[in-house]
Amino acid sequence: MLHHTLSRLLEIGDWRKLGGRLQLKENGRPEIHVPRTFTSERPAVAFTHEALFEMRINEHPAARHLPKPTDGPSIQPISVESQFFAEEVPPIVGARKDILWAAENPNDEAKKAILFSLERKRLKGPGLARFLFRYMWDRFWNPAWKRRMIFLPREVFALLQSLFQQEPKSRPITVASFLNARFRLPRLLKSEGVYVQNMTLLAYTFLSSQLARGPVGPIALTHRRHLIEQTTEQQLHSFLQIVRKDIESRRRPRLYFGESVSLAILLNSLTKADLIKVADFGAAVLSQGENTESRNNPPGTMVTYYNLALTLPSGSPNGIHFSVETMGRTTGSWEISCHGHG
Repeated sequence: MLHHTLSRLLEIGDWRKLGGRLQLKENGRPEIHVPRTFTSERPAVAFTHEALFEMRINEHPAARHLPKPTDGPSIQPISVESQFFAEEVPPIVGARKDILWAAENPNDEAKKAILFSLERKRLKGPGLARFLFRYMWDRFWNPAWKRRMIFLPREVFALLQSLFQQEPKSRPITVASFLNARFRLPRLLKSEGVYVQNMTLLAYTFLSSQLARGPVGPIALTHRRHLIEQTTEQQLHSFLQIVRKDIESRRRPRLYFGESVSLAILLNSLTKADLIKVADFGAAVLSQGENTESRNNPPGTMVTYYNLALTLPSGSPNGIHFSVETMGRTTGSWEISCHGHG
């Protein structure tokens, strides 16, 4: 049923684009090619499943290792993410043109006059060379990256914070945070359809070495202040302009900001998405399996999930030294997906 529903969805209107295949054009850029008709040789979606209705999770050789809270800090294995679609299918917006390009509108003279607030902090010339040299130095002397999911109880999180604050030397930190343009630009909020293109932008927080070693409160306030300053409609349009110009001139954006000696951290907070509560399959549950006192989630809901990248970089991407994704927190404890030098 699920396979049939997914296949049917990708035959409706511009949803067909999601069943396309990437091919490289002569200029080296990718292009999506969608078959006129999906067939068994070129299906809209590849799908496999295994029915284990008679088996408890703790009896399955793989499922019994799914992440769960522990008394102390722990490294958690990968779990499963599922998605279902409703019968009423909204149209896709932007299947044939870049929505962000249209939102930025390079011909709008009013938007051209607004300078991107971080332009003065953009690394260029010798500053960029020093930053990239330090990145290459760190990459050479550190082992390859490893990706892990970590469960941190409140007490352990506080201990790690205390140890970091006691370090005799530290570098300034530049935190690059992902943000979703869908919820930031008024023009995109008014749409009645669904956006499937990547609308991820970045906002930057600059922490001095002294501030980075201090209490969490001032760090959080600084992060919030920088985020508010950079996510006005005018500043987002300015950011889109420099991204477009970089792509046109260099085929990729050069988004290096901050001090050349900074430690760069990439932050992707998924806590607002609240995916664990949003993905509720309770209506599809035929019978309840595990029913123990330790169970703390309603039937048909998740207890955790794993946001998995398709590829793991051999070194830090774009000068990033450490990457963190906050998946959520429960009673003060954090579940974090991260990759860094192991």
